[in-house]
Amino acid sequence: MVRVLIVEDNANIAKFMADRLKMEGYEPILAVDGLQALTCLSERRVDIIVSDIMMPGLDGYELTAKIRSHDPALPILIVTAKDDFDDKRKGFSLGVDDYLVKPLDVNELVLRVAALLRRARIASEKRIVVGNVVIDEEELSVKTKHGTIELPKKEFFELTKA
Repeated sequence: MVRVLIVEDNANIAKFMADRLKMEGYEPILAVDGLQALTCLSERRVDIIVSDIMMPGLDGYELTAKIRSHDPALPILIVTAKDDFDDKRKGFSLGVDDYLVKPLDVNELVLRVAALLRRARIASEKRIVVGNVVIDEEELSVKTKHGTIELPKKEFFELTKA
């Protein structure tokens, strides 16, 4: 299942987005700010991030910069009330992939999430097969004819970078 990390400090908006994405078959994970989002990212794999900008602690801009320093390919969709061109420019220059202005059309959110995932080819990049070795990102495992090794997220991604 595709995991969507929703980073939104407004509980009603976060639930609204999560409920709609869940109806489409996604697995939403909620974080109330950028710091909690980073914790979530260190504990589990996510396929896309949907983030507000204006949040306490670590805002959406700072979150994007931190994510981009470690993962340039993870799709990031900003959903915010900041509709000024300079705000959009700042977001895109930091590495966001798309920008959606509130008030939110949740159907458009679903379309944009699907489009970003399609571009990132999430479904096709979950497994790498080389001979009889299978590296499975979904399960964070390496399978050989001798058995399966399951790794913590950090070790798995260090292994796959080598």
